[in-house]
Amino acid sequence: MPNRIGGILSLVAFAMCIVVGVTQASNSFVTVLERALYAMVGTYVVGYLVGVALEKMVQENVAAMAKKKSEIS
Repeated sequence: MPNRIGGILSLVAFAMCIVVGVTQASNSFVTVLERALYAMVGTYVVGYLVGVALEKMVQENVAAMAKKKSEIS
């Protein structure tokens, strides 16, 4: 799950940087590409950490629900 979230977010950030850099900025394509790659790497790290946090949260909630269900039975 963390890899998927990081991958999706990084590709979205890369695409947005390319589109905005080419259409709005007056930089060369190499500069835009370089900055988009940096943004992609940084966004992957952040997305991966968010994915790890979400996965841990889901696991804790499932464990709590299972414990609550076993106490009721």
